[in-house]
Amino acid sequence: GRGSTTSTALTFDGGFTVNTDSDFVLAGAENVTIANTTNTLATYGLFDIASTTSTASTRSLDVYTENTATTGNTSYGIYNNWYANTVVTGTSQNAYGIYNYVQKVGADTSTATATLYGVYSVASNTGSTDTGTKITIGGYFNGIGDSNGGSTAYGIYATAGDADTTYAGYFSGNVRLANTSTFS
Repeated sequence: GRGSTTSTALTFDGGFTVNTDSDFVLAGAENVTIANTTNTLATYGLFDIASTTSTASTRSLDVYTENTATTGNTSYGIYNNWYANTVVTGTSQNAYGIYNYVQKVGADTSTATATLYGVYSVASNTGSTDTGTKITIGGYFNGIGDSNGGSTAYGIYATAGDADTTYAGYFSGNVRLANTSTFS
């Protein structure tokens, strides 16, 4: 029940329903681990979140990380590592570190602007009183290919289509091109 404490592992076999808010508060050095070394769920994820709402500004997953260190360190809001060390023979393989799909369908009758972002990233590095070097990068992409066989690597691969005006890249500010540049 609400307010209960357990010092042993919880095991769920099947579903469970929570009808009111549930808060899991962890002590400073505690964490939650979900592990499955033999995931055979096929097209289902090990951890699935599904929500349906008509309420504005609702988040299915809200992650907030505040770094309170007073000395330099490295921290992550979300850290993902996808890894495979197996030999693939005779079939194609696709892997996505993050796969994000944003879709809006429906015959809108509003004349107001509708804007969808597949990825929206802001990096802000302000307020320093030191004159040291500050580097702020909104997005960093690195494609590393394999030199065996035919291979191509892209740092950024962008397409655009099916609109009155399309831009595969739109830059507001200076653009610097290094190394060999090809334009078409």
